Amino acid sequence: MLRCVAFDLDGVVISSEPSFAMFEADHGITREQFREFFSGPYQDAMLGAVDLESVLEPTIDSWGWQDGLSAFMTTWFRSCEDPEPHVLDLIRRLRRRGLVTCVATNQDNRRAAHLDSLPWLRDHFSSRFFSCRLGVAKPDFRYFERVQSDLSIPASSILFLDDKLENVEAARNVGWQADHVPSPEHLGAVLDRHIEDMSV
Repeated sequence: MLRCVAFDLDGVVISSEPSFAMFEADHGITREQFREFFSGPYQDAMLGAVDLESVLEPTIDSWGWQDGLSAFMTTWFRSCEDPEPHVLDLIRRLRRRGLVTCVATNQDNRRAAHLDSLPWLRDHFSSRFFSCRLGVAKPDFRYFERVQSDLSIPASSILFLDDKLENVEAARNVGWQADHVPSPEHLGAVLDRHIEDMSV
């Protein structure tokens, strides 16, 4: 019996594309540059091993950003802090049905603190599991085990939704229900596969 729905944030609840488009159009920083950063120096920050600032500052210098570290983080965080309205509506429907909703996301210490300060996040998710605070990140199986232990809910009663297939597969491997959400626009259709009558 399903008791909890665990949501990735970026790409499922929050659309990443407007942020990437803004940085490319306004600042000449491409998606590929961000991807290289996220797959490289950012990994230690994502695990909470280092502060984001220590790996971000040399990176934005190499990108030619001229306005300083604080301005970059403010621009970045604000560009991808707003959820898709229809996603929040779906989450409210889940909660009305008595389901636990939580966040299961890979984040660094600085953005995690920013996100956790947003009222909409606290209002819609009873627990927020940030990789930097757990010391382990998706798709490592230990991430899912830590989350499940904290929730005290059987693995088979958790539905996990993520835009990355490797994370979905990892969750399934530890016994969670899990499904791929390519973008926030697909969330309703994905939930319909698992939960009857989402209109209630």
